[in-house]
Amino acid sequence: MVDFHNSIKFFLREKFSLEAEQVDFFVIAFTHSSFKKNRSIEDYEKLELLGDSCISWAITNHLYKLNISLKDICNTRKEIVSGASLTWISKNLGLDKYARLGKGCHLSDAILEDMYESFIAAVYLTFGYETAEKIVLDTLYKNFEAGEIPSFIDYKTKLQEWAQANGNKKIIYSLEETTSEKGKATIFTVSVSWGNQVRGWGKGTKLKDAEQMAAKDSLIKSNEIGKV
Repeated sequence: MVDFHNSIKFFLREKFSLEAEQVDFFVIAFTHSSFKKNRSIEDYEKLELLGDSCISWAITNHLYKLNISLKDICNTRKEIVSGASLTWISKNLGLDKYARLGKGCHLSDAILEDMYESFIAAVYLTFGYETAEKIVLDTLYKNFEAGEIPSFIDYKTKLQEWAQANGNKKIIYSLEETTSEKGKATIFTVSVSWGNQVRGWGKGTKLKDAEQMAAKDSLIKSNEIGKV
């Protein structure tokens, strides 16, 4: 454990010029629930929630200062903080090297996304909000602005726009199934419907990702995917 603590301290020093006496929050940030088994240790789930809020606030606050429209703020923020973006940043920073997973647990994109959120929460709790905000902007926003992060297509918004242009149909997303195997991420299955008929299905390790996949599926079936 001492070596793991020291490797985290080295990472913080080399990547961000941060000196930490205690890295307990970072140890938690890198600990997946599958690693716990019978150990009396904490996993990153609560940190993930806190980190998500920190990231959203940092990006929203920065976009607000750019004096752009509300629509542009919402759309840009959605693209910047997408699961694909956070996963890319997590890999780019090398957070995957510190993941503590249980036997048989695969390091999925969803876990990498969670780890970036948890890492930002650990920065906030250890060094304060200003440092956490700076790291979010330096790692996430600047890479997005430079075009380094793979583009994200918001299929839910595209579907909503299509629905409004075709009779203002009411789009309904429904959680149909939740499955979870030991040591693996939970899989959400979602349907999307309008006019009392299911039009598409999607799966994902996060509910929001499953909804995006369902929206994409319905656009494909509606022959609109080529126009996205």
